[in-house]
Amino acid sequence: MSKKENDSQSPDLEKIKKIRLQSGNNFHCKVLNHLRREIKKDTGETRQPLDTLVSPYYLDGFTNKPRELDIVAYKGNYNYETNKQAVAMLFIECKFVTKPTVFWFDKIDRDKANALIEGSSFAKNGSDYNNRHHYLKTENVSKLFQSEKASGTDTDPIFKATNQCLNATVSLMGMHSTKLRNYSDRSQIVMNYPVVVVNNFDNFYRVNMDDEEKAEPQKIEDNFLLEVDYSYRDKSGTPVSKYFLVDIVSFEKLEDFIGDIQVDIYIATDPQ
Repeated sequence: MSKKENDSQSPDLEKIKKIRLQSGNNFHCKVLNHLRREIKKDTGETRQPLDTLVSPYYLDGFTNKPRELDIVAYKGNYNYETNKQAVAMLFIECKFVTKPTVFWFDKIDRDKANALIEGSSFAKNGSDYNNRHHYLKTENVSKLFQSEKASGTDTDPIFKATNQCLNATVSLMGMHSTKLRNYSDRSQIVMNYPVVVVNNFDNFYRVNMDDEEKAEPQKIEDNFLLEVDYSYRDKSGTPVSKYFLVDIVSFEKLEDFIGDIQVDIYIATDPQ
């Protein structure tokens, strides 16, 4: 085959470049590479890489359709003094957000939040562990949101990302990992975290649910929680309703979030 004929059958390189540049996989890979990286902190400490699973596919038990999640990440801690081990499973959906989004905040349901924490720790109600867990370090959480929709789309990008990570959380909880070993001589818990990581908070604003309509929306600067009562069917087909707190994390503050998780799993093995 002549070079001219071969060139005529080759894909347009500019089209290939455009596919790559416009793909959401670029941000996906950016988050993944950060999680896999060893991070030297200003304190002199080193944050070890997280174990990761890339784009696991699973069968949606409600629709019986295949789905995919961007990342499952694992972070573990073993306490030699208490002989207890805690593993955090982070079910992460990555979303590159370019449109303005407003979040409505209200007081966190502390009873449900406490029950959620107790369901994945050795702690008891009212223990110091609950108060130190990052879920209860805030008084207010987002309960509503609205994004400016991109042309030609019907689904709110935050709704889509939240639903994807929650669907994956209930479907993939307890999946095998080298971090989830069966030790007969120690107590072990698995802590499940649904997470949405966005590129930044430049277009994120907040209002309070009891604000007057004329109140000025405020820029969101820090990672925050989205409170969701999520209904689904379990593996046996039984309807289930479960309370979740979804971490909404800016890539710029991803290390802050990982630090919160490290504290959660550390104190989970030694609740006071």
